[in-house]
Amino acid sequence: MSREYFSQLTTKDVFILTTILERYDNQADAFATLLREKLNHATVYFRDDIPGDVVTLNSRVTYRLNGQIKGPHLVVQCQGEDLPDYALSIHTLCGLSLLGLAEGEKTAIEDNGKRQTIFIEAVEFQPEANLRLREQDAAFSRTQRQAVDPSPQVLKFQPKQKPAIARRPDDDDPGPFAA
Repeated sequence: MSREYFSQLTTKDVFILTTILERYDNQADAFATLLREKLNHATVYFRDDIPGDVVTLNSRVTYRLNGQIKGPHLVVQCQGEDLPDYALSIHTLCGLSLLGLAEGEKTAIEDNGKRQTIFIEAVEFQPEANLRLREQDAAFSRTQRQAVDPSPQVLKFQPKQKPAIARRPDDDDPGPFAA
């Protein structure tokens, strides 16, 4: 595998790739070789730290394969022939080679003597970046709600005062209050 940049993987991606490699039992085919190189030359990030333009598991990516535009494809862990057309498994050479590349990066792989060049056009969705955005939105929403005093406004109501009866000084009739 030759390319301009090394892989950028999340800790989850490394765990899954390591598990796949353990199942290969020292095989020397193109897939196992690519898998070993990807793990040996990877920069590993926590989920919150990986750049948003890097292909991780469950990312939606558009890429060029030998100059032809492909995708958008969802990079998935599942394997098998019954995957939908929009899914690309990391159990294939193409899917594995996409994992860890960033927008604008390219790699070359060889499969059965055929050299293929892969170039990342766009990472349209990355689950880690999406999660960070949702967390930022939630934090912003919380700060907006805190700006308004959540306690209820209490108003005091006092009974209306009855108007006082004015007495005239020259009137000797005490009125109804005299009784």
